[in-house]
Amino acid sequence: MQGEIITIGTDGTISRQATSDVENLDALQAAVGGSIEFVPRFDSFEGRACDAYVNEVGILEGLPENREATRLWWEQLRHGGGTIVEGSRLHGPVALVTGDAEFMAAVQSTEF
Repeated sequence: MQGEIITIGTDGTISRQATSDVENLDALQAAVGGSIEFVPRFDSFEGRACDAYVNEVGILEGLPENREATRLWWEQLRHGGGTIVEGSRLHGPVALVTGDAEFMAAVQSTEF
């Protein structure tokens, strides 16, 4: 069981951290700079299944818009038949959790 936390910074940079710990809440919180909030329907990155998380108070804390992550999210919403709500944007770093099938099944059954 192998996974990865991919962080998309507000400047578009991407960093990667290998992990096998599906309950690594500390790493997710460090990646987004605070308490995490799940991003619905952001479920694919580089052709792989993922779960996406942002800082749950990123907007309130004045974190800058993450244009690259927002673009990727909107693209998935458009292709998946979802609706883009006016003004919906991701702020601050975005953490994506991805991995092999066993890892993703374990992540999706974990409640952060």
